[in-house]
Amino acid sequence: MGFQGNAILRSYAERGPVDAWDRLSRCLSLEGGYAVRLGEAVHAVRSGAARTRRGVDGVLRAKAVNLERAEALLARLLEHGDRSRLWGELDERVGRLDLSDLAERWTGPLVSSPASAWGTMRRHGVRAFCETTAVRLIDLNAAHARWVGAWDAERRTGRADHLAELDGLVAGAVALWDAGVQRRAVHALLYLPEE
Repeated sequence: MGFQGNAILRSYAERGPVDAWDRLSRCLSLEGGYAVRLGEAVHAVRSGAARTRRGVDGVLRAKAVNLERAEALLARLLEHGDRSRLWGELDERVGRLDLSDLAERWTGPLVSSPASAWGTMRRHGVRAFCETTAVRLIDLNAAHARWVGAWDAERRTGRADHLAELDGLVAGAVALWDAGVQRRAVHALLYLPEE
C-alpha cells in the first residue's frame, strides 16, 4: 500500500470515525440487527416458545425509532455539507484518490464496493452518493411497513406472510452492507491527506 492508503489508515486508527458519519452508519448497521431480532421474535411466537407477542411489537417499535433517527441524521449531514461547502471539498478529494493504492487494504472485506462508491462520487458528486442513503431509507421504511402490515394480518388471520419477512431480512442485510461501504468510502475522503 502506498502513501494515501497508509495515511488514511493511520488517521483513522488515531482519530477513529467522524462522529456524525459514524452515528448514521451505526443506525444503518442496526437495521440488520433489528431485522434478525424481529425474525427471531416472530418465529418464537409462531413456534409457541414465546407466550406473548410483545417482543415482536417491541422490536418493531425500536426498528421504527432507529429508521427515524437515521433519517434525521442524514438530513443534518446533508444540510451541514451544504452550509459548510463540504461537498465541493469532498468532490475535489475523490478526484485525487488513488484507487489502486486504497484497494489493497482500506476497502477490507468489502473489496470492490468502496471503489464502486468512489466511481459514483466521481461521476455524480459526493452529495449525490450520500443522497442514495435517503433512497435506501425509503426502501427500508417500505420493507418495515410491509412487515408491520404482515404481522398485524398474521395476528388477525393466523396466516404468515413469509415474503414480507424475507423482504425485511434482505433489506436489513443490505443496509448493514451499505453502512460498511459508506463508512469506508466517506472516511477515506475525510482523512485523505493534502498532497
